Amino acid sequence: MPTVVAVADYEPGGRDRRAESSADTLLPFASLLAAVDKTGISDDADTTAADLDGGGSSFSAQALAASGLVPGETFAFGGSVFTWPSAATGGEADNVTGHGQSILLPGQGSRLALLATGTGSSAGGPLTVRYTDGTSETVSMSVPNWCCPPTGETPVAVRVKGKNTPAGPGQYPTVEYRVYYLEFAVDPGRTVQAVTLPDDSTVHVFSAAVS
Repeated sequence: MPTVVAVADYEPGGRDRRAESSADTLLPFASLLAAVDKTGISDDADTTAADLDGGGSSFSAQALAASGLVPGETFAFGGSVFTWPSAATGGEADNVTGHGQSILLPGQGSRLALLATGTGSSAGGPLTVRYTDGTSETVSMSVPNWCCPPTGETPVAVRVKGKNTPAGPGQYPTVEYRVYYLEFAVDPGRTVQAVTLPDDSTVHVFSAAVS
């Protein structure tokens, strides 16, 4: 957490004096790309290069690409257009985990949309949308586990069979692993400046769009 320090020098009665004050502040990341902190996608030729869930498992870059999530290219779903991370070729940080951090995401429209997944049974928490006029709105964000449990009403943007583990590619080939589409209403009369993610590291955001 950055610390801002303010210093003032003055001379009361001809004597030099200095006043100093400091405070911790949360500075936003410049973009989603600048905030990536987790490698969740691996190349089938190097399955140990990523660890999405803390147990060594990851999405297959090849399986995602075959389903439409191609590194550096656009992907349309739910009326929103996303850019899938260029780093999603495998072995590089490709998603942002929730730590209560703010991320600049300028745009204007009626919805904030995310491509995300969860690696916990109850991934989520408060998500705050911040506008350029200084106002903000907080909504509840919930993203299902990337596999196994029912997804409820959360739309699945992409689903692939099998995952990569240190044992090799395509493990658990009958199990479905998912990237979800999350949508939140925003005020089209105001301009979105930034979003603040939940403080939950089992939340994984790969891409975001305001439209």
